[in-house]
This record gives sequence, structure tokens and C-alpha cells, in this order.
Amino acid sequence: MTDSKSKFVFYNEPVSSYQVPIFEKDKNKEYVNYGEDNNYPAYLVDLFNRSAKHNAILTAKQKYTYGRGLKIKEGLVIDQAIKAQAFLVRPNTFETLSDIFNKTILDKRLYGGYALQIVWSKLSGKVAQVYHMDFAKIRSNVDNTSFYYSDNWADYRPKVVEYDAFNPEKREGVQILYYREYRPNLNTYPLPDYIGAIPYIESDVEVANFHRANLQNNFFFGGILNFNNGIPTDEEQRALVRRINNKHGSTDNAGRWIINFSDGSDKAPNVISLQPSELDKQFDILNDTIQQEIFVAHRVTSPIFMGIRIEGQLGGRNEMVDAFKLFEQNEIKPDQQHFQELFNYIIGFNGINQPYEVQPLEPFSPEFTEQTLIQIATKNELREMAGLPKLEEPTPVTPQAFSEDSEIEVFAEYGVDAEDYLEFESRRLEVFEDHYSFESHLEFNEQELVELAFAIESLTEEEKKLISQVKKDPLISKKDLAVNLEISEGKLDELIKSLKVKKVLTLTEGAWNVINILPTQSAIGKIADELKKYEVRYKYQGPNDSKNRAFCKALLNLNKLYTRDEISKISQRVGRNVWTKRGGWYTKPGTDIHLPYCRHQWASILVKKK
Repeated sequence: MTDSKSKFVFYNEPVSSYQVPIFEKDKNKEYVNYGEDNNYPAYLVDLFNRSAKHNAILTAKQKYTYGRGLKIKEGLVIDQAIKAQAFLVRPNTFETLSDIFNKTILDKRLYGGYALQIVWSKLSGKVAQVYHMDFAKIRSNVDNTSFYYSDNWADYRPKVVEYDAFNPEKREGVQILYYREYRPNLNTYPLPDYIGAIPYIESDVEVANFHRANLQNNFFFGGILNFNNGIPTDEEQRALVRRINNKHGSTDNAGRWIINFSDGSDKAPNVISLQPSELDKQFDILNDTIQQEIFVAHRVTSPIFMGIRIEGQLGGRNEMVDAFKLFEQNEIKPDQQHFQELFNYIIGFNGINQPYEVQPLEPFSPEFTEQTLIQIATKNELREMAGLPKLEEPTPVTPQAFSEDSEIEVFAEYGVDAEDYLEFESRRLEVFEDHYSFESHLEFNEQELVELAFAIESLTEEEKKLISQVKKDPLISKKDLAVNLEISEGKLDELIKSLKVKKVLTLTEGAWNVINILPTQSAIGKIADELKKYEVRYKYQGPNDSKNRAFCKALLNLNKLYTRDEISKISQRVGRNVWTKRGGWYTKPGTDIHLPYCRHQWASILVKKK
């Protein structure tokens, strides 16, 4: 203990103020730091996750911008509509284009920018695949011509993958389409449009923490604890403060003790309680201010349609509708237009002209009672009000009367003899009533079979097995891969390196991705003649037994392979959709159940002439 009777020691932890991040390049690195600690996006995500008001507004904006997703515009030429639908349903292995749309909306709102991974086809120069990339995991050089991806930038030595910027003049490999909103005097990275309200968003988080901490402390607001038995050394003071706060204080500042040491006449410790006056009113004023500033930053005039209830606000329907229309005009429609143009721009490289549009979401339904709506609206109109897709109107179906012998003669005019071809892979076709969905299904099957043809000619057996494993389980670990393939991890690394060099396999965000199995330009020259021998044709398949009708038996016995065009021509000749109706009407044995198609099916088959 020290002998001084007038020594007072105060421990003050400085309160930090919010500073707009500075984007500076480290001279030892190729990329620019995203904030002082190179992790500013993680800070924005933390605010998004912890502030209830901020989160509700951003997710509501995302919901209204997304609406009911992307759809094909009406009046599009049929062949372009089919290709656009195929890309809409499957722009990559894991997502639909509407999935990507939904993710990029939130990125743009949260960070002020977004990033897409564009994979170019090596053969056609078209866009083969599009992936959403986590914007928080992307860093850039000064002028946004090179980008760097890491799963964890907080690591001391993060593992980084470099990508080129999107460049339609150089259509090769994998590129990053990077978008950032314009802000004066700002380069490299974006700032969110709510940047001015971040101190208030932080305050919203801290107010919640304060209340939580007071609950933990049984609403004890802290106090002054005087020790009047002498003044210990600095080290002893710090140790005693830590012990008291660890036992009686929370992890946040609410309910902390102020500890004082003196050498007064009264040697026993005494406690002075600190109870703020009118604390409830102070927090009401503070909360109202925080709420108002957050709403202003997000340009929200009436938060009730975002799920945020304001005390004293009745929220009349007319007021809500007017407020939403204003919000929609200023906030929602501009972003919908932005993303509609974005995805039409990307698909434009595939020779398809402006096929997509956003389906808006109607937040308010007409003011009719349920009983009135049931009486005046059709079933599909009611489904549309509920945000559900329309049902196809049922049409009476009657068995077609046709000459089976004459139809077989038509089938016999087309196709080639299956005996003259080797069959490598067969894919059973699913039946879709919707024409676009069925055509997309055909396109996807054919693409996979074409990729398989290259795999047959250029990949080793071990490489084929590895590709098969990661397609089944894109999240499989290297250890499990080696076990399944019955090879060492060293041999596995060699195979992975070989497939990466061939631009067949990548690892993105912890998931294996088979980009495409198409040849490079040098590989084309080596196996071009062999690739030309492969075709995707279609065959009528199924059981060949005594239960078959004469027509099905005759069609199976033809044993022919057809092209898509040939089957379409046959459908026109016989007056029915051969794809969906197959062998015509079928009655299930022992029942009165009649189906407008038989038990046989069409299959897409990769073949090669013998």
C-alpha cells in the first residue's frame, strides 16, 4: 500500500466514434484494403444481424424488389424463349437465375455493390454459367481490373484466388462482373446508401445491449464502491477491479461499478448507488431519434408495410397505399429495372434479346370480403391475389382415333437403325405439361451428354471417377474423396491439379464445381474428328412383354434412334404430341383408370456410329 492520502486514480476507456472507412492499398499486397482492418463488409453484416430496425428495412426492400422473381417476357420468339427458360432454370449447378437475383438484391442494399462469377464457354464464346459470389469475400486492385477471393480475410495469411474482371472482348475462363454504386471521390469499393445513419444503427444495437445487460444485473444501474482502508498499488487496484466486475458486472457497460480507493477515517467499504433520473423518458427520446434517423437514411416514409409498427400511428389503408407507391417508385422500381437490365445484358451474349422481366409483388389486395371475392373471382384470380401461380385450365380429353399401322409407317420413315450405333449413356426424359419446361429439360440433358462425350475422349478413368464423385456431393472433403476413390491424398492432389489445368474443376466457397467438360482450343484439334462421331438421339424404351399393345410392340421393334427435329415432325404428321402421349391411350390392367399415355418412355442417349 502507498502512504499517500490524496492519491486518486481514474481508469477511463476512450469511447470510439464512427469513422467512414478509408480504402488504402498496402504496398506489399496487390489488393486494396477494404477498410482499416480489411474487413469492413463483416462489420456491415454485423450491423445487419444485430439491429432489428435496420434488418427489417433491408429484408423488406429485398422482398419487394424480388417480387415473384424473374420470368420470360410474353411474345418472345419460341426458340429464344426456350433457351432463355433453360438459362433461367439452371444458370449453374446449384442455383436458378431467380436465386442469384435474390442474393444480389441484398448485396446491393447491404454493401452498395455485388459480384457475379461469369464462366465463358470455351467452344462458343457464350456465357456457360453464372454464379453469385459473396461480396464480403471479394477484394480488388485499385482500378477494379483484378479481383481476389478468400473464404476468410481475417486470417493472418488468407488463402487467395485471383480472377480477371469481366471483359466481353476476351471471352475465356472465369471472370468477375463487379458492380459498385457511384459515390463522389470514392474508388475501388462502394459504401452503402445508409452510410450516414450507421452511428444510429450502432446506437440501436447498443441500446439493446444496454437493456440486456441491465436484465442480467437485475436492473442494478451500477454504483460507486469506496474502499477506505488505504490506497493499494496500481497493479493491485487493476486486479481488484477485474475481480469485482467479473463477478458482479456484465460483459457490457450497463451495471458496471465505479471503484474508488481512499484512506479515510472509516475503514469499512461503503456503496453509493447510481440511479439515473427519468431513465425511461431518456430512452424513449433516444429510441425515437434512432428510429427516425434510420428511416430517413433508408428513405422510409411509412414503415408499417415493412413490418415495423410505430406507436400512435394508425396506419389507415389509404395512407399505407400512398406511402408504398411513393416508396415503390423511388426505391423498388429503379432496382428492379437495374437487375432486369443486368440479366438481359448477360444472356445477350448468348444471342437472346431482352427475354427477362421482374414479376412485381402486390402488397395490398382489393378491399373485398372473402365471401365477395369467392363469388366474383375465378379460381386463378384468387390464386393470383394470394401470390400463387395460375393453374392450367382443364380441357376435355378424349381418346384419339387413329390408325396405328399408319402411324408406325410414319415412325418408320424417320430415324436410324439403333443396331448401327454404340450407346454410351441413357437419360430417361421427364414429362412436363409446360412446353418451355420440357424444352429446357431436353436442352439440359443434351448439354450434359455433349460434355460426357468430351469426357469419354479426353479424361482418364480416374479423372472421370473424381468428376462423378464431386457431382454427387459438391461438399465432399478431400479426405473422403481419396477414400472413395481408393487413392492416396497425394495422388488426389495430382488429379485435382490436372482437372484445374483443363479448366474442368474449381473449388468455390468450399464447394466443388464442375465448370464444364468441354475441350480447350488445343484439345479440339486433337480429338475433333472423334467428337464429331458423337450424337444425342432419342429412343422409345420400356418393357417389351405380352402386356404391350400392338402399337407399342411395333414401335419398340423398330429399334430406331431419332433426333429432336424428327420427333417434332412425326408429332405434326400424326396430329398429337409424341413426346408426352408416347404410345397413346393406356388402360391400367384390372381397373377403369385410363391414361392419355402408355407405360413406355422416351430417353435421350449419347451414341456413336460403329
